[in-house]
Amino acid sequence: MLEKLILHNFKSHKSTELNFDNSRLHGIVGKNSAGKTSILQALHYLSMITDTSFEKIFEHNRSPQFITTIGEKYMSVTASGYWENQKNCQVSYIWDHKNTNNWIAKLSWNIDGNKSSWTNEKLYGTYSYSPNPPLPSNFFQPTVYLKLIASNLAKAAYSEEITPRVELDGSLLAPTLDFLRDEAPDKFQLIEEKLSRIVPNVPDGMTKMVKMQTE
Repeated sequence: MLEKLILHNFKSHKSTELNFDNSRLHGIVGKNSAGKTSILQALHYLSMITDTSFEKIFEHNRSPQFITTIGEKYMSVTASGYWENQKNCQVSYIWDHKNTNNWIAKLSWNIDGNKSSWTNEKLYGTYSYSPNPPLPSNFFQPTVYLKLIASNLAKAAYSEEITPRVELDGSLLAPTLDFLRDEAPDKFQLIEEKLSRIVPNVPDGMTKMVKMQTE
C-alpha cells in the first residue's frame, strides 16, 4: 500500500510530496499542465523496476536528460508504504549527472530495516553492475499505467480477439464490457457495483454502451 510519494526534479516537479491514506482509491486533481500525468509516470517507472532493466525503462523519451527538470543534474523519486504482511518499505531511484558525460543511476530500498542498493556506476571498483536490480518480482504487482482518452472510452469498437481487452488509451472498452456481460456476468456486475460508488449513473451508462455495441 502506497503511503507517500516524493518527487525531486522530476519534470516540472522541483519538490513534490504526496501523502495517501488507506482508502485504496485516490484522485489527483489540478489544472492543466500542473504535472498530474508526470506523477503517474514517475510511479509507473518505479513499478517497472522489478522486471525491467534500467536501460529499458529509461531510454528514448524516458532518458534521464528528458525527465529531469531543465537545468538540474540530480533527480529522484521515492515511494514508501507497506508491503505483504505489513512490512514497512521504501524504494527510490536516482539519476545523477556528475562530472562525466554519463548519467549515474542508483536504486535503493529498505524493507523492514533490511537496506540494499544498486548502481550502474563502476568507478574505482566500488560499485557493482546488474541489468536487473534484485527487488522481489511481485513488489509492485499488479500495476498498470493507463492514459485513458474520453472519446475512446465512449465509442463503439470491434475486436478480433477471442477475449477482448481494454487498451491503455481506453480503446475497446465497449467490446470488453460486452464480452464480460455475456461470458462473466458476475465480474460485469462487480464492476458496476464498484464504479457506482464513485459515479452513481455508471450502471445506466454501461448498459447503454453495451447496447450500442450489439446493435
